[in-house]
Amino acid sequence: MTSYLWVVPVAGLIALGYAFMQSTWINKQDPGNDRMKEIAAAIQEGAMAFLGAEYRKLAIFVVVVAALLAWANASQHDSHALIALSFAIAGKLTPLVAAILMPLSSVTVVAFVSLGVWLAARPLRSPDRN
Repeated sequence: MTSYLWVVPVAGLIALGYAFMQSTWINKQDPGNDRMKEIAAAIQEGAMAFLGAEYRKLAIFVVVVAALLAWANASQHDSHALIALSFAIAGKLTPLVAAILMPLSSVTVVAFVSLGVWLAARPLRSPDRN
């Protein structure tokens, strides 16, 4: 049987490259006026505080569930210890990914609000006028 396990890390690298391209583009956009920047900073600060609290609780949960998975699968002949390990790795990486994406999300919101303000400020034109 052919193993396609290599597809997973390759897909992950492609996704990381795409995320980097998108974050670069978003960070080049107009951050808006001072009030919009202030609101974005407050959202980002609150989100990071939430993520910190979530990570502390999640770390305990991940360790306990990974240990239970390892114990439950130890006696199964058709199972593997990598199940518990992969759960633990995913559980530890998920908050890291969230910590990377949360600030980007705040910047994206501000960029779209700034775009909306810019579009709303443009004079309305009828289709028959140039």
